[in-house]
Amino acid sequence: MQDIVRTEKRASGVLRLFIVGVLAMAAAVGADLAVRALALAIWPISPTFLPLQVRSVSVFAAVLVGGGVLVYALVVRFSRQPARTYTMIALIALLLSLVPPVMLFFHPDTRALPGVTPLAASILMVLHIIDALIAIVLLTRLAPSDGRAAHIS
Repeated sequence: MQDIVRTEKRASGVLRLFIVGVLAMAAAVGADLAVRALALAIWPISPTFLPLQVRSVSVFAAVLVGGGVLVYALVVRFSRQPARTYTMIALIALLLSLVPPVMLFFHPDTRALPGVTPLAASILMVLHIIDALIAIVLLTRLAPSDGRAAHIS
């Protein structure tokens, strides 16, 4: 009987993590596209700048936040303080993800990346920060934090 209860808890934890993960990815894509649209409406950002095109913004947000969900699942499985540990990992990942846009900000090379400007690079940094905040808040507040419940096997 206890095995059945454990299996049900594990299955409900996996389902909950999946739902929160999809929600986090959708929220990140939606927020990024809204910020992108607002930025393009306000500032003169070149439509040829590949990282700010709709497809690029959508794919990168979904894939990277999806990766964050997988990292969260591992952290929950192996950490005694999953929310704190995941937040630290996510913040380190955020800092690392900001390196390319910061480099573009200080050294925009339009030959290598058409349409790049310091302003466009700044928008990329904002998108990275938004994605990290969404992943951290949604996963640490809504996803299961009991290692047994979130164990994916």
